Amino acid sequence: VYVYTAEMFPTVIRNQAVGTCSLVARIGGITSLLLDLLKVYWLPAPVFIVGVVATTAGALAVFFPETLGQKLPETMDEAFRIGENSSRGFCTFTCFSVKEMFDEELKTVPRDVSVDNKALDVEKD
Repeated sequence: VYVYTAEMFPTVIRNQAVGTCSLVARIGGITSLLLDLLKVYWLPAPVFIVGVVATTAGALAVFFPETLGQKLPETMDEAFRIGENSSRGFCTFTCFSVKEMFDEELKTVPRDVSVDNKALDVEKD
């Protein structure tokens, strides 16, 4: 909730938007506790309702605009134009190679052969 909300809303209303989305999420959390009371009427009702809501939310999330590599919006006009120039299709995903993303972290570290041999000797005993 916090990460995506902070990316979607412009700086002018970001605090209010994050607070409102947090409020809605907390209301959902409270409501989910009340779903347990529906077991009296139909045993699978809580699981069914949660499953339908989660599936609907996942299906609607496909329509979110791609924000990878874009700067956060500063004004309302910029917020309305998020994803306008995106070349992402309906069911395409943004993937990067691990080497491209973590090139600095993946540099090979020289290993001391004598240390490895000593460790193997200790394991054998």
